[in-house]
Amino acid sequence: MKKLVHGPETAVYARLIADEALSGKALVHIARLLNEHGVESARGGEWNSSSVMQLLRSPAFAGLMPQTEYEEGEPTPVRRRSTGGKRAASTT
Repeated sequence: MKKLVHGPETAVYARLIADEALSGKALVHIARLLNEHGVESARGGEWNSSSVMQLLRSPAFAGLMPQTEYEEGEPTPVRRRSTGGKRAASTT
């Protein structure tokens, strides 16, 4: 099974989820598609409408949060800022 994490291998599934949701497809339909393609949910099981809804509401999925990347052989995460988020206005 493939786990849906940020990366080039799973980008096609993220695009599929976004396209299906934007076209008005039911969340249960999107969950079935992911299960048919063998993509694991965030908790490692099958998708359902609730897990799809949580993903779609996630700021990280929308590209509005920094993501943590792990490089081979490195025990600590390397932080990378997302370019899709809005910055807070400065108060100074």
